[in-house]
Amino acid sequence: MQRIFGLGLLALLAACGTPQEQCIRRETSELRTVQSLLSEVEANLARGYAIETYETTIPQWEVCGYDEITRKNGDVVRKARMCWQDHV
Repeated sequence: MQRIFGLGLLALLAACGTPQEQCIRRETSELRTVQSLLSEVEANLARGYAIETYETTIPQWEVCGYDEITRKNGDVVRKARMCWQDHV
């Protein structure tokens, strides 16, 4: 509860400020974004290659249900049904 209150108070204080402070904050935010992109490009050039991350899924064979099979002699057999499931 105190954590939520504290975060709310910080958000309220961050929204405050004179119009000049709000303008400076807004413009320096864009400048920080450009500087971050520039740093990334410089690191790519220094390494000689770029690093790209992506997420891939790996299919796994898993039990996804059961089938009941009745044999000719009347016995009921429960057999697992297998399916491919994607996992990250």
